[in-house]
Amino acid sequence: MWRNLMVCAAGVAVCLAHVAGRAGLVAQSGVTTNAVNISCLRALAEQGDPEAQNSLGCCCLTGKGLSINAAAGIQWLRKAAEKGHADACHNMGVCYYTGRGVAENKREALQWYRKAAERGQPVAQYQLSWCYLAGEGVKKDKTAAVAWCRKAAQQGLAEAQFNLGMCYFTGEGVKTDKAAAFAWFQQAAQQGHAEAQFKLGVCYGQGDGVTRDVVAAYKWLSIAGGGGSAECTKLAEQMTAMQRADAQAQAQQWRPEKKPVHHAAAGPGPAAR
Repeated sequence: MWRNLMVCAAGVAVCLAHVAGRAGLVAQSGVTTNAVNISCLRALAEQGDPEAQNSLGCCCLTGKGLSINAAAGIQWLRKAAEKGHADACHNMGVCYYTGRGVAENKREALQWYRKAAERGQPVAQYQLSWCYLAGEGVKKDKTAAVAWCRKAAQQGLAEAQFNLGMCYFTGEGVKTDKAAAFAWFQQAAQQGHAEAQFKLGVCYGQGDGVTRDVVAAYKWLSIAGGGGSAECTKLAEQMTAMQRADAQAQAQQWRPEKKPVHHAAAGPGPAAR
């Protein structure tokens, strides 16, 4: 159900990599990587600017705008992280988790993820929830996993919203609540999360957490790319031609409501319990 989520950025923009174990870093969005800008970035980093140090560290580790230099990358990330820069703390966690530029150390990764998570970094909050769920670097604790996943979901991270929905749907780490599950699936689905869209369609089709609605079910299953699925075929047999046409039209007109992932205010926050 859950997936390890990394964020990869090449000092240009932030992109989500929904692949377990894929290394990724968070850098300042909008930073270009030509020689002039790298020079300016380095000058700012040397002056002690943590944002520049984090971005330069990402560039060194990914080879964007300059040759890959893992040691220098870690050095710059650490400088920013030690100043409390949330993204840099997360990036240090990624490096220790994957063994990128440092020896792999899940316990050390957890500590950096926690520092970032407590400063409101949503991807770190999600990664921390994964560590608690999988028992990586820490004793398994489904309650803590759900608590940190909720923090990330509340900031708009679609992957966290979907997984929180699954927790409520299956009763993993929290009391089963199909209505709450539906609400979280809906938020993730509206952002374009395919698995959430499919699950939303199934909920509408079965009346789980919402009044049964075959048109809405067919619509969301179609949006998710499940138009040829067994669920969609079964629904189609229960629908009139007009209902199918209505659902298909709604699916074609639908557009994702991409929302920015909101970072909580910087500074240490209470740990999840």
